Amino acid sequence: MARALLRDFVEDAGQPARDVSHAMLELGHLARAEGDLVEAERLYHEAWRLQRGLPLVAPQYQAIVITARAEIDLARGEPGLARARLTEAMRLALGARDMPVIGKVAVGVAGLAQAGGDPGRAAVMLGAAQRLAGTRDASNADWSARRAALRAALGDEAFATAVARGLGMPRAEALALVDPGAPPG
Repeated sequence: MARALLRDFVEDAGQPARDVSHAMLELGHLARAEGDLVEAERLYHEAWRLQRGLPLVAPQYQAIVITARAEIDLARGEPGLARARLTEAMRLALGARDMPVIGKVAVGVAGLAQAGGDPGRAAVMLGAAQRLAGTRDASNADWSARRAALRAALGDEAFATAVARGLGMPRAEALALVDPGAPPG
């Protein structure tokens, strides 16, 4: 139902490009959740294309689109490309001083640690992401999936301890931890 409504909206020529772009971003999230990475990538690319020519495009929006594309890179086993995208997304989010978006990018950075075989560090990063964002973003499917995978990998107690460590970090330490340009470890 949601997909049909979004598609109808996207196909309505009378809708503003900015709004169509947001709908395409959501359609991309749905495609990625179903494992259709090609369609997700196409939709993310189109979402950004529609925004690119508009005046006053929020850097936060660009950071969100870039982070979504980095999640595709991680799913394809391309952590180097994901790291480059996440570095750009973090630069944009930090420049905008938007802590919830910084938290969203940090969830992607936790995915890098997870993909690199370090679930403990990834769980600490999830805690740091939550600390930076100000709350756990239950609407973020990547956050929820990563939490479930890391909890399964570490066990309940170790996962909770790692997340608590990230939650308890001072802001500067949390930001340093989730810097995608910093060397891992």
